[in-house]
Amino acid sequence: MSGWSFGRIRNAMAEDILAGKIVPVGCLAQFQALGPKADWLPFQTLQFGYRLGLVGARAVVELMVDREQRGLLLTKTELRLASLREDELEEVSLLFTDSEADLSANRVARAFWRWWILRALADYWTTREADPIPDMEEFQMMWDSDPEKLWKLYYRPRNPLDMLHFGIKARGRFARRIVQGVESEMFDEVGSASSWFDRVRGTIAYALAGMSAELPQIPQSVKFQAWGPETDGLSLDTLQFGYRIGLIDARSVVKLMADRKQRNLPLTETELRLASLPDNELYEIPLIFNDPETELRTNSAARTFWRWWILSLLLDSWKSGPSDPLMDLGELEIAWDYSRHVDGIEGNAPISEPRWHCQPGGRGSGSLKSRARAQFFEKFEQWLNDNQPTN
Repeated sequence: MSGWSFGRIRNAMAEDILAGKIVPVGCLAQFQALGPKADWLPFQTLQFGYRLGLVGARAVVELMVDREQRGLLLTKTELRLASLREDELEEVSLLFTDSEADLSANRVARAFWRWWILRALADYWTTREADPIPDMEEFQMMWDSDPEKLWKLYYRPRNPLDMLHFGIKARGRFARRIVQGVESEMFDEVGSASSWFDRVRGTIAYALAGMSAELPQIPQSVKFQAWGPETDGLSLDTLQFGYRIGLIDARSVVKLMADRKQRNLPLTETELRLASLPDNELYEIPLIFNDPETELRTNSAARTFWRWWILSLLLDSWKSGPSDPLMDLGELEIAWDYSRHVDGIEGNAPISEPRWHCQPGGRGSGSLKSRARAQFFEKFEQWLNDNQPTN
């Protein structure tokens, strides 16, 4: 969704949708009552709610304190939040430094808070005998690209005229369907975000090893630090994306940052900190790389670079062994592209593009013979040269 702002959503909720003050915007005292359900909420989900005004600084701090007391693993930022005193709550906004664009692209955060808002609206509709139609239309105009999506998915009246006015039973049925449907969608988002990197990483290892060999350690498969100035344009998010997939290890990240520092390139505070890490402190890399997986997945520059890098790596593997490139590409396409969200990320199916472009005419998905393999490799290498990403 483009063209919206946190201020517009917050104001609309405060003035229009939640005019009855069912949920005081900026206060939500019941947030901590989620209990263990809130444990899987990433840091940026809380930040997104804070930006919307649906969770106050005090609630964020109390939630972090609760997690720390229960012995959950926290990032350094989360530990700092947990240690804030009452007179230091204004520091929460300083710790929440990510841009609005990154937050709005975080599907887990969006799914969670949309569910939370609709749950509040459902309580309002059923307890105040309010008509949900105006609220839903206003909510969807400001939140969704398709204003009819939730109506179609979760409410199908027997008579279209029922849309004009809800009776008590229809109102309750509609509210239940909305909340249950959006809650299911939210958990789908969480599951998808947590497993996507594992699926891609496992598929790459499988393709590199072949069916009969033991799976290799992926970070050893790529000598990333062998690159020189070509990596200067790669953003920290791009390096983090490769680290998550397993195609660049912590030591390579540090060496790359140290090299940039030695050549007097402008570095951010985080990059300078990475450049100074000694070998015995490489465990701090995952603490520094604490963005949620969903934000990285929506970084098209990072995805484009590592997609190209993976395909280059696979080409070298195919040339040196008897593997089936069509099968490997098919496996990678399933892990990388077969998602109901891929259109929202890049607008196409990228792995299938080189697969069908380079496949010899008339060939199915079976193994390529020697002449066809040579033709395939020649076309694929040309495709890689033509599509090498530039940052």
